[in-house]
Amino acid sequence: MGHSSVSLRGKHICAKDFKVQVWLFLLVREIDNMPEIEFWLKEARDFWQEEATLFINGCLDPELERFLTDNERLKLTHKLCQSVHENLLAHGNKISKDFLNQLCGCKPPCDFQIDNDTELYLRFSRALLKLLEGNQMQEMEYA
Repeated sequence: MGHSSVSLRGKHICAKDFKVQVWLFLLVREIDNMPEIEFWLKEARDFWQEEATLFINGCLDPELERFLTDNERLKLTHKLCQSVHENLLAHGNKISKDFLNQLCGCKPPCDFQIDNDTELYLRFSRALLKLLEGNQMQEMEYA
């Protein structure tokens, strides 16, 4: 599996595709739990869902610049990502392979074979929150 880059305001996070894919599925699930979804967020949600299901090696791109065009959108997305982060913490040290396979719709031979260390996804989540907050110092951060 390759690496993809998530970009915003000239800063980038480089991460393994599976981390970006799982994060996109978790974000979509978080959006789906909202009582009302603004049009732009529905459009972003649909795009992120499709992006996560494509299984394109090294080319996952949530196109944050396209969807986060003002501070209100940025704040809402940050709030959703913070909620995803908190949900990841609730898994404890491991995220079960069954949860990941169900979340991502993975089937053999492309399924998760073992439980994953939650830290794999928390590292990406922390980097993303830092990117959204504008607190990333380097041009490229590896997560």
